[in-house]
Amino acid sequence: MPLETRGHLNTVVVLPGAVPVEQICNAVVDRKTLEWICNKYPISVDDVFDCIDYVSDTAKPSTFVRGITFLNSGDAVDFDIETVSVNDTVFFAMISFGHGIKPEALAFDEIYNIGLVQVIKDIYNDLAQDAKYFESSDLHNAVYEALVEEIGDVDPMQILQSLKGDN
Repeated sequence: MPLETRGHLNTVVVLPGAVPVEQICNAVVDRKTLEWICNKYPISVDDVFDCIDYVSDTAKPSTFVRGITFLNSGDAVDFDIETVSVNDTVFFAMISFGHGIKPEALAFDEIYNIGLVQVIKDIYNDLAQDAKYFESSDLHNAVYEALVEEIGDVDPMQILQSLKGDN
């Protein structure tokens, strides 16, 4: 699927139907399913993910800052992290990340959760090895900051143990 800019405002569109990427992404944010989006617009499932990737890849780093908030509904030993709020930038980046891990998943909630679990594993695997490679990723850093704010500075092995069995 080619993306192209059109018009004097350089609106990014999906070809060949010239559907604005913004319309596709608004449908995703409005919790429309892939089936609904592909029936409404002359695009494929891959086109939808290309739009999500485009928005995620072109986001300014500052839009990730404080872009996600968590609530630990578990306890101090067995964490149960829930997303309380997420901005569009972090949401699209998480969907893009999750889709890269499991491209056959087609439900946005599932894809988001796949991405979130893997981001958390990446972060705490780094910390368990006394590394901070995750800081080079705006998405990973945003998640880390939100986790520290909610659960504090926790032993990485405790987090990784809590995630055992999660895909």
